[in-house]
Amino acid sequence: VEQEVSLVQRKMSDLESVLQQKDIELKESETQRSILEQDLATYISECTSLKRSLEQARMEVTQEDDKALQLLHDIREQSNKLQEIKEQVPQLAGDEEYHAQVEEMTVSIRQLEEDLSAARRRSDLYESELKESRQSSEDLKRKAAEYQLRMQKVKEQGKADAEEQVGKLEKTNAEQQSKIQELQEKHTKVFSLGTFMNNPYELMLPSLKASAEASDLLQSFRAAKERSERELERLQNREENSDSLRRRLRDTEDGRKTLENQVKRLEMVERREIKLKEEIQSKAQQIQQMAEKILVLEENLRETQGTSQRLETHLKQKEKLYEDKIKVLEVQMKADMADKEMLESSQSKFEEEVSDKCSVISDQKATINAMDSKMNSLEQRISELSEANKLAANSSIYTQKNMKAQEEMISELRQQKFYLESQAGKLEAQNAKLEEHLEKMSQQEQSNKSRVMEQETRLRELGLEHEEQKLEIKRQASDLSLSLQERESQISNLQAARLALENQLQQARSNLQRHHDTKHPKFSTDFPKGGELRAEKLARLKQNRTAQKNVFHTNTSERATEASYKITHELMKKMKPYTDGEMVKDCILLACSTLFPEKKDLEREAKKIQLSDSTVARRASDISENIAHTLKDKLSSAEFVSLAMDESLDINDTPQLLIFIRAINSKFDITEELLDMVSLENGTTGIEIKNAVLETLEKFNIGPEKITAFTTDGAPAMLGKRNGAVALLKETLKNGGVAAE
Repeated sequence: VEQEVSLVQRKMSDLESVLQQKDIELKESETQRSILEQDLATYISECTSLKRSLEQARMEVTQEDDKALQLLHDIREQSNKLQEIKEQVPQLAGDEEYHAQVEEMTVSIRQLEEDLSAARRRSDLYESELKESRQSSEDLKRKAAEYQLRMQKVKEQGKADAEEQVGKLEKTNAEQQSKIQELQEKHTKVFSLGTFMNNPYELMLPSLKASAEASDLLQSFRAAKERSERELERLQNREENSDSLRRRLRDTEDGRKTLENQVKRLEMVERREIKLKEEIQSKAQQIQQMAEKILVLEENLRETQGTSQRLETHLKQKEKLYEDKIKVLEVQMKADMADKEMLESSQSKFEEEVSDKCSVISDQKATINAMDSKMNSLEQRISELSEANKLAANSSIYTQKNMKAQEEMISELRQQKFYLESQAGKLEAQNAKLEEHLEKMSQQEQSNKSRVMEQETRLRELGLEHEEQKLEIKRQASDLSLSLQERESQISNLQAARLALENQLQQARSNLQRHHDTKHPKFSTDFPKGGELRAEKLARLKQNRTAQKNVFHTNTSERATEASYKITHELMKKMKPYTDGEMVKDCILLACSTLFPEKKDLEREAKKIQLSDSTVARRASDISENIAHTLKDKLSSAEFVSLAMDESLDINDTPQLLIFIRAINSKFDITEELLDMVSLENGTTGIEIKNAVLETLEKFNIGPEKITAFTTDGAPAMLGKRNGAVALLKETLKNGGVAAE
């Protein structure tokens, strides 16, 4: 019995130690549970924050979608308005309102460019924030998975520990009950035997001791049972707690599933964000292209403005000149018309005078004729009187009175004749003067007619010139109207682009303001306006931005030149013509556009590779110079050198000598290269080969002391004992260690 009691005590001590260990493990599990509960609380708070961020992202995405749709609707309305304006806008003639509109457009375009650069900076900030949010979401996903694994492990460990403890307690209870029954049976047997023996008290003493020990053991068993019951209650409570934990785990699993659904939605949102980013990038590229087009249009507009101003000034000057000419011509025409009228009036007067004078001349001619007839009649009478006087003198019939009367009559007749002759002379003189005056009048009339004809031709020419100038002015006015219409269309396009850019910039400005207010609320307090800290911060950010741009630009240009050199090297190795470089570039562009149709940057970067025939030739010369320079550097550090010579004919039957070199330096690095190719135009004798080899050695600064061996193709000109190239080289180099193979 004592042995069994000791065994039971040992078992009880073992059970107590096991229970203590289980208590420790339970405490540890409780601490782990508290930690897990804290982690669960943090996880739930993070999940709620993620839900909020998801809802915010959804709201932002929906707002951005609405804004994009509104922007598309505005762009369509603006395009419709532009078409209506193009149909309804009248022709503009460079007035002040147009210039004011152009100036406003230039100012607004500059503002739009500044806003565009700010929007790009904001988009960069947004991209960095998106990357950070993605990283945080990935970290949260990873933490959630770790927490789930830990919760599952804790569940499994709690279940296994509870089952083990329940099984051990059941075993101990069964063993204790069986031992109690055995002890009771032994106690009854001992008590029954002691009553039938002679010395019952002596026999009952050990039984009493055993019963006392058994009662002690029973009490200890009862205490252990009570403790085990308490432990069972605690375990049941823990099981209840584990049930609550299970419920909470189920809730967390449900939350995890909802979170997974939300994560999937987040992924959908991220995909939509990626699409929106791509669209934003494409729009940014379009905006950049639009900005470039706007710059080109601004330059064209400035040029057209300058040309229009020059044309306007030129047209104004021409108009003034033409107006002055027209005024002068009108004055000349008026003067000519007055002269013409005067000439016509004078001509009519002259004609009247001529007609009068002609009538006077005709009258005078009639009087002259009458006087001539009278003179003739007087002469006849005088002759008759003279004959009568002669007859009277002869016949002396007439008296002296008749003679005197006749003489007086004759003298009177003579006087009348003289008077008539003088009158006739005067009339002839007047007639001559009148004829001269008539001739002068006719000449003057002819000159006036010629002058009138000249003035009429001049007036016709001036009228034709005036009409041509009018036509030219009309043509220039039509050209100006067309150029003004083109400028109006350009201005309307610029206005539409400006409105679209303003909308986009307004959206980007609001997004940037929201980002600044949410992510950098202390920026205005940390960096107040007008302070040195703000100026230093802005200067630092600008320097970083310019440095990034410069690095990107230099990296792209350097990569383009490196690619050009590599392609040229491949063409040289494949022995292709230099003109194949452009074909290779076309193939690269075609492959980029086919494989990556969405990535226009690759095609743009590939276009920067310069592969024209002149560029490839220049690159080839640079590569050959670089190879020669590196070969010279390697040969300068070489310790021993051996040469191989091969003579052959090329396509044009010209002998060519190929010289190969093998060199080794102090680090036992071996270099094998084609040293040079020399054309032997004067022949293939040993002397010519020797001279070619010596020139090549001088060209690459190879000393004779470094040469250890010659290898030839076995031709007689190479291996002759006296006149062979190897023998001549030995003599000139004076190196006894040189061997020929």
